[in-house]
Amino acid sequence: MKSEVPLRVLLREGLLDPEGQAIKDAINNLGFAADSLNTARLFTLGLEAPDKGAAGEMALKMCERFLQTRSSTGTGSRSPDEVCGSPVRGEHL
Repeated sequence: MKSEVPLRVLLREGLLDPEGQAIKDAINNLGFAADSLNTARLFTLGLEAPDKGAAGEMALKMCERFLQTRSSTGTGSRSPDEVCGSPVRGEHL
């Protein structure tokens, strides 16, 4: 069964996010009060799996292994599900 799994990747805590800062400043300049804003990247991963639950588990394992090799992204204190979105439910974030 083909499944599409949304993957949301965030910067590690403590890293500068100039894009997020620029967007937050623009929101504040429009008269809205934004205390913080962090950017994320959303990817859609197509997988062949027996069901959506299995696809979600595969995506979580991929996130754990893939993000361990990245210097600017990763799980930090967050779980892979928080970093990678909600693949088990198959919802877009």
